[in-house]
Amino acid sequence: MDNKVKTPLWSKNAQKKMIDEDMSKLDLAKSLKVNYTQMISVLSGKTINPTMQERICTFLNIEM
Repeated sequence: MDNKVKTPLWSKNAQKKMIDEDMSKLDLAKSLKVNYTQMISVLSGKTINPTMQERICTFLNIEM
């Protein structure tokens, strides 16, 4: 069985925007003043955290 977590569309869009802005995940975590490990878990889709998702999307100016 495949236990791989599917990356959410909003996360793919966030990561594309970060590439366009030449921003690392560490830069994003520092800008948002959030825990890097927790943010990575949310970006990967392993953890559902609507508050952090909203903060990431708002900061990057993308749709959730």
